[in-house]
Amino acid sequence: MVYDDDIIIKRDWNKDGSFDHPNDINGPRIQLLTTIGIGFGYKF
Repeated sequence: MVYDDDIIIKRDWNKDGSFDHPNDINGPRIQLLTTIGIGFGYKF
């Protein structure tokens, strides 16, 4: 998890397409990164 002050994330709580409602949030947040690794093993 990373908290980045440089990235502004907008969230539209009422899903109307505009960010003018008081509950709409514009600002930095915690960001998550997911990584999946796949391996292959062979023995001869």
